[in-house]
Amino acid sequence: MEFRDIQSFIDVANHNSFTKAAEYSYLSQPSLSKAVKKLEAELHVELIERSTRHLRLTDAGQIVYQQGKKLIETLEEMKMLLDELSNLATGEIKMGVPPLIGTLFFPSIARMFHQNYPNVKLELIELGAKVIEQLVEEGEIDIGIVVLPVDESVFHIHPFITEEFVLFIHRDHPIAQKQTVSVHELKDEPFILFSKNFKLHDYIINTSVALH
Repeated sequence: MEFRDIQSFIDVANHNSFTKAAEYSYLSQPSLSKAVKKLEAELHVELIERSTRHLRLTDAGQIVYQQGKKLIETLEEMKMLLDELSNLATGEIKMGVPPLIGTLFFPSIARMFHQNYPNVKLELIELGAKVIEQLVEEGEIDIGIVVLPVDESVFHIHPFITEEFVLFIHRDHPIAQKQTVSVHELKDEPFILFSKNFKLHDYIINTSVALH
């Protein structure tokens, strides 16, 4: 018994006509008739009453029609499930995130990621941006969130947020009342900086050196 013969019989039954079924399935009427007769021979029953003017299923034909539809639905569902399985994302992704960014952005990133990829484990590694950059380059982690700039010839870069630098000073400082402060005005000021593992450390130091 072949699947295509069952499908041909169901098409004929659905349209109550070999002619209409042939138009729907793009098969010739002789091919459909041959498929139905082959199915009858294999099952040792008559599926269609040939003594009537209009196409009518026998009792056996009704059973084969109903069970055949269930079979086709089951096969189609199996194919769909196998397709989903082959396209299902699974595994683990290691993401490097600086502590501050991890606190501000990672919860929402993790939530959206889990909604889209529930079978992928997302492992958070909190380190400074310079270390993250090195680990991505060495293949120790899969992706990292860092502060630009980085070497675009080495990494695939996808900017996702832009923030302004904010100066945090004592309220009695001479420039505390200013709305904006240029980097040039800070060239002689002492700073409390991130450690050398953080990208912002190098950025501020290099900017200060350039001003001098």
